[in-house]
Amino acid sequence: MHDNLSIDENSIFIHLHREFKENDKIFSGKDSKLDSESKIKLRQFLESKGEELLRADGKPERKIEYCKLGYANAEAMVVFP
Repeated sequence: MHDNLSIDENSIFIHLHREFKENDKIFSGKDSKLDSESKIKLRQFLESKGEELLRADGKPERKIEYCKLGYANAEAMVVFP
């Protein structure tokens, strides 16, 4: 994310096992913290990486399309402050 999107590396954190509320979803939530331009670029980047990871694991194309942003495309693959 730092190299591809010029996001400050000190602002990148990873948290596991946290429940995400619908309103806080980074792309579709009404309380998303990102502006529109950032959302588009970040979504494209994460979809690409999700596809890459799933393809490398041998998942079928249908599964890749359905899960590239986390299970059921829940937008919970990455945690944001």
